[in-house]
Amino acid sequence: MREGSFWICLYAICWVISLIVLYKRNHRMGISGFIISTYIFYAVFSLILYNNADYGSNYKAMRLFPFIYLFIMLFLSLLPAIRFDGFSISHIVRPNQVILDSFSVVFIIVSLILLPSYLSSIREGLVLLTVDSSGGFDLYADTHSMRGASRSFMDIPFVIFSMFSYIAVLVFFYYLTLPKSNKILLVGLSISMVINLLAPISKGLRTETILMIFAIIAAYILVKKWLPERRNKMIRILGTIFFSIVFLLLAVLTVSRAVGSSIETNSSVVDYVGQANLNFNNYGLDAGGIRYGDRTCRIFKEILLFDNVPNNPAERRIKYSKLFIDDYYFYTFVGDFTIDFGPYIAAILFVLSSLFFVSHTKPRKGELTFSQFLILYLAVLIPLQGGMYLFNFSDGGNYTLIAFAFMVFVCNIVKSRPIDAKL
Repeated sequence: MREGSFWICLYAICWVISLIVLYKRNHRMGISGFIISTYIFYAVFSLILYNNADYGSNYKAMRLFPFIYLFIMLFLSLLPAIRFDGFSISHIVRPNQVILDSFSVVFIIVSLILLPSYLSSIREGLVLLTVDSSGGFDLYADTHSMRGASRSFMDIPFVIFSMFSYIAVLVFFYYLTLPKSNKILLVGLSISMVINLLAPISKGLRTETILMIFAIIAAYILVKKWLPERRNKMIRILGTIFFSIVFLLLAVLTVSRAVGSSIETNSSVVDYVGQANLNFNNYGLDAGGIRYGDRTCRIFKEILLFDNVPNNPAERRIKYSKLFIDDYYFYTFVGDFTIDFGPYIAAILFVLSSLFFVSHTKPRKGELTFSQFLILYLAVLIPLQGGMYLFNFSDGGNYTLIAFAFMVFVCNIVKSRPIDAKL
């Protein structure tokens, strides 16, 4: 094994110990346990990648301190999930039904508007994957060749769909906890989730689908204890079947992309899953400069009329071409903030954000309001999706943060009617 492998092993062991301690305390895995399990999984792949004949030489020797920093920042981000698992919460206070149903109806209408174009894209992409051994590589190349162009905000249906997709997932599972659920709304929200899972694959992309899978699993785990047993069993059966199909398509796509690029499939998968920890260790605390928030806060900087803000990732990579690494590679969401603001300011931001999420998701008398539940869901998505990837709410993802803030504001302002709150 290469020099520095011990530090990767030690990093993985720290997460294993954390998982054991939390399990003994709560007597169940919970959402925090699930996220930590993914961190252990990534660490194992990082160790394999670091010693891989094809890719290992791409990484410099591992050091201890970057892993200490990464562990602390990740643990800070997990505190809301850890506290949620430790609390005894009786139920989620039901929001105003008109607000929830109105959101679902509007979102479903937007999904139906986009459905014809998505169906055409999905059909063409999946056909190419099945008939051409390198079709996945061609789709991936075509998609990335078009990513330099920014979408116009006038593309309202797409913007709304992208902004509120994660919220729609949580609303779908929340509906399932209610004694009576509107089947039409459930079907409509289900269709939107299927679109979000299959559309990226049809374009040769894996990450967007995997991030949506994480979002669905997180929403399910958060509401699981309030689901009726019959619905819970049905979700497990249908979810297993559908996720098996999606993972099969992801496997076909992975093989196809590897064939097109002449890379061994096994090495490609190991690099995809394990690179984030290694890249952070090499460059997370010193990337040769910082981006001044141009990735994590790009849309917010545009709204506030900052000068010289890159319009898209391609422009940003040109502007910061002297950095040792760019966002073509994965280096965890912690790395996104350290490279944007430097390790000292990033640490302050993580402490403040952890305090914010913990204070705003504290149950009152064993109850969580739906607005608190939305904040908790966001607090869970960030470390879950960012452990292997980047900060998923960067760039256009800033609009999703605005969507969460908007829904929290609306749910706080428009209170439940007494009859709703009792259900």
